Amino acid sequence: MFHRLERNVANYLNFGQLLRALNTVEKDLIRQIENTLKKLNNAEVALAFNLFRTELVERQIQDKREIIKQLKKTVQEQKRKWDEADVIQDLRQAIDEKLKKLNTQHRKGVEARNISKLTRLYGGNIKLPQPRNAFINLVPGLELTEDQEELLNLGLNCHFMTRPRPHRKRLDDIKNLEKAKKITTADNLPADILPEVEKTGGSFQSQILQRRHLIVAKQLRKKEDIVIRRTDKTAAIAIVTRDECLAKMDAILQDTSKFKKITRNPTENIKKEINATINAINGIPSIPKFTKLTGEFSPGLR
Repeated sequence: MFHRLERNVANYLNFGQLLRALNTVEKDLIRQIENTLKKLNNAEVALAFNLFRTELVERQIQDKREIIKQLKKTVQEQKRKWDEADVIQDLRQAIDEKLKKLNTQHRKGVEARNISKLTRLYGGNIKLPQPRNAFINLVPGLELTEDQEELLNLGLNCHFMTRPRPHRKRLDDIKNLEKAKKITTADNLPADILPEVEKTGGSFQSQILQRRHLIVAKQLRKKEDIVIRRTDKTAAIAIVTRDECLAKMDAILQDTSKFKKITRNPTENIKKEINATINAINGIPSIPKFTKLTGEFSPGLR
C-alpha cells in the first residue's frame, strides 16, 4: 500500500504510478475525486466568465437603450416635419407605404444576420423574439417612459387579477364518471355550479404584471387629457387626445341611420324581456337552467 512506500521514493513517481499502490476501490475513488474536481473547476471558471460577460452585456444593453431612445425622438421629429410638408395626399400615402415596406425588408435582413451570428456561436436553430407593438401613440409630444411602454405592449390579454378555473376540470371529471355510468347527475348541474364559482373566485396575483406596471398604470390614468382605448379591428391599444376622441364619437353618433336619441333608459324593459325569455326556457324540462339578469344597468360609453 501507499502508506508503506518510502517518502523519497514517492516523490519520483507520477500520479498514475502512485495509484498502482492502491487497490481497485481506492483507485476508483481517487479517479472520481479527480473528475469531480475538474468539473468544479470548469463550473467555477465558467461562472466567473459568465458573470463578467453578463455585466459587460448589461452595460451594452443600457447603452443601446439610450441610443434607441434618442433615435425614436429623432424619428418622431422627422415624421412631424414630413406630416407638415406640402405634399399631395396620394403621393404622401404612396411614399409612406413604400417606406414602410423598405423598413420591414431592412429589419428582416438585420435579424437574419444576427440569427446567423448566434447560430455560429451557440449552434442549433435560433429564433429572435419578435418586437411587440401593441399600442399606437397618436398624441403629438406625448413621451412615455420605458415602464409605460412595456405596460402598453403587454396588450389586452393581461389582467392583474386572474381567476383560475379548476371547476372546469372538475366538471369534466364529473361528466366522465357519468359516461362510465358510475354516477348520476342533475341536468342543471353546470348551471348551478358556474354562478357560484363566479361569486367566490378569490384574488390571485398575475405572473406577468409587476408592481412597477401598476404604478405607471395609475400615472397614465391620471392624465386627463388623453384616452387609452382598444382599436376597432385589432388587439392593439391607441392613445389619443380626449378632445379628438370625443370629436370622433360625436361624429359617429351624428349618423341617424345607425343611432337615435332616446329620452329614457330602455334597459329595464330589455331586462324584463330577457328574464321572461329565460323563465320560458327554464320551464322546459331536461335542459340546462339559465340564471336571470339581476342588478342595475345603464346605457352609454365607458
